[in-house]
Amino acid sequence: MSPQTTEKWDLVVLHSDLTMGKVLEILLKERRKSLGIKEINFKLVQALFHDPDVLENWKIYLSPFYSKAEHALVIFDWTGSGAEKTGKRPENLAEELKEAINKDARKTNWVGVVIIVPELEVWIWADSIHVPHALGFRDKNYKQFKDYLISTFADLWPAASQKPSQPEELLGKIRKMKSLPISSSLFKEIAEKASLAHCSDTSFQKLRDTLQRWFKA
Repeated sequence: MSPQTTEKWDLVVLHSDLTMGKVLEILLKERRKSLGIKEINFKLVQALFHDPDVLENWKIYLSPFYSKAEHALVIFDWTGSGAEKTGKRPENLAEELKEAINKDARKTNWVGVVIIVPELEVWIWADSIHVPHALGFRDKNYKQFKDYLISTFADLWPAASQKPSQPEELLGKIRKMKSLPISSSLFKEIAEKASLAHCSDTSFQKLRDTLQRWFKA
């Protein structure tokens, strides 16, 4: 598992699955100007056993990079990681992990931890025309699309909420309704086109702010 190379990176990213990796690659490469960061040399590391593996075994994945990467980013879904059963708040757990990893690496401000609540699918719901179009609703703008989903899937998107309460399940129902491709293809299309300025999710904003702090253009 340890990299057999002397290559060094500006950033190593430990993430939990293939879809997340594709999204991160697009953001760090193709959308870096929209993120407000300079061009960087980065390494994506996917945990073998998804979100719980990131949470429990970060040291196995990150320790080979303590002397090889200028910074590290750890990112995983809250739902399905096991963390949601601990009684801790996501922001508190993120700080605990950050302190533990920095201590183990014997560094200050080496790592950033982003926990997506509840899961990566929540990033899809940004106020952009590209979202309904990618999801098969080419006749609707984002507001019309949102209103339709709230009226049709009230149990998954409460009317008073800016985003669905169960984003992964809602995406699955839309995919079935519209016979759409696998989620990773949808994420790729939206990540490539949607305005990042309109993504109001707290975890995405933390990702952007962390990257700008380290690699501001």
